[in-house]
Amino acid sequence: RVAVHLNSYLDFVIKNTSQYIPGNQGRQFQGCNGIMGQISFLRNQRTTFTFELQDTVTNAPVSLPRFKVSILDIDSTHREWIERARFNGFHSYYVEPDTYLDIVDDTGTSAQFVATTRDTWTDHLGLDNPDNPWSLTNHQKKKAAMLEFRSTSGSTFEFHQGDTSVVTTSEGGAMFMIYGQTNMQEIC
Repeated sequence: RVAVHLNSYLDFVIKNTSQYIPGNQGRQFQGCNGIMGQISFLRNQRTTFTFELQDTVTNAPVSLPRFKVSILDIDSTHREWIERARFNGFHSYYVEPDTYLDIVDDTGTSAQFVATTRDTWTDHLGLDNPDNPWSLTNHQKKKAAMLEFRSTSGSTFEFHQGDTSVVTTSEGGAMFMIYGQTNMQEIC
């Protein structure tokens, strides 16, 4: 349950529409991590997904006049394992003025957000991952994008990590985190 609209609870449903192989296969990090959505992702993979707001009881799509989706922790632990997230069908987006992300193929309603920096935390990978989307640090905000959608129930997005022409035997990979509105600046 992610929201209430007209006295009905809403779910945020994500489905893959192309091949998806989870990373960290022994630990299966799909679903919720506290209050955020989380998708583990095997290295060197590209997968397309749909997301949709649905009535919790009927599973019917629910179109809202306005809602936000944030993708958090777009980074890279190795220069060959750069994370990318493409979202389609949005009205606008916000990134920090000094973002670590490159915005590629921005059409106004579709764009790809690409990591440009190596994860700066050296103790253990993932220690800088957010655990509360309402208290993102400045560092976490620089690795995030917040998108606004209008008059829709959902859209499509793609996660891409690494070189898809390389077959990997590693169980490691990326961790993509999704939430609604965060403490990033309000979209105007």
